[in-house]
Amino acid sequence: FSDGFTDTTGTCLQNHTPDTTGASWYTLFQASAQMIVQGNELRGNAAAVGMGQTCGAALAPVVNDHEIEITMSNADTSTATRRVGLHGRLTTIDDYYKAEFLPPAHTSNDCTLFKKVLGTKTSLATVDTGLAASDILTFRITDENKVLYKNGTCIISTNDNAISALGLAAVSMGRVDANDSANVQTIWRFDDFLVRELDTICTKSAQQTVYRM
Repeated sequence: FSDGFTDTTGTCLQNHTPDTTGASWYTLFQASAQMIVQGNELRGNAAAVGMGQTCGAALAPVVNDHEIEITMSNADTSTATRRVGLHGRLTTIDDYYKAEFLPPAHTSNDCTLFKKVLGTKTSLATVDTGLAASDILTFRITDENKVLYKNGTCIISTNDNAISALGLAAVSMGRVDANDSANVQTIWRFDDFLVRELDTICTKSAQQTVYRM
């Protein structure tokens, strides 16, 4: 699955047809605010407190080892709690792994790996990296580990494998489910979403220091 978000009209993501490979996007959760494709980028449609949307990508991965990747076109530099995320192995809106991003000026770290199992969200690894425009963020999911890369370099990792089902790949902005709280804005903007199935050998560079909680 891949989508370069080619659209200039402000189409809601669930109504946007992927322009490269993939069948469609569909809403998994929505609270008022929406993600839209405008100016050939993915963004929120408005500023909204306590609102957000999660959309799944169809087709889903067919192998357990895969990567979910997106390019950051513009970073939110505020201190607000405006979360965006990449979700993997999503079987329900209450069960998934997530690479979550916050504005770099936020008091919390800007990159965190979470798992959510039966509605309970647990932080697995976190680090502050200073997210910026043009960063390529890659969430690698295998049975052995879950790794977040920034521009090809590992920044955080966990060997948790509580969720082993294949599930879906998804993207979210702001509030991601009925029990969540976060805000959405138009400032975060993204391009080039990709779900890449992996061979048994990964060529990504390793990093000596991996941050875990």
